[in-house]
Amino acid sequence: MAGAAFTVSFAVFGIFGGVISDRFNRRNIICLSCVLWSLCTFFSGYIDSFPLMFVLRFFLGLFEAFFGPAAYSIISDFYHP
Repeated sequence: MAGAAFTVSFAVFGIFGGVISDRFNRRNIICLSCVLWSLCTFFSGYIDSFPLMFVLRFFLGLFEAFFGPAAYSIISDFYHP
């Protein structure tokens, strides 16, 4: 179930992450999502119940989904074909 929470949120919000990274500052999206992603990972060490793990895994997938499209877009700007 925790794997499904991550996978579903990553797949669904990945679409929105691409749209947001096209419209807003990609550097800020990367910084914010990396900080929030790291906080979810940090708080995973303090999990004491399954519902909390489910929520943290869901948000981990959400923040990773916003990180990917923005990062790939910046990388493609730095290295032209």
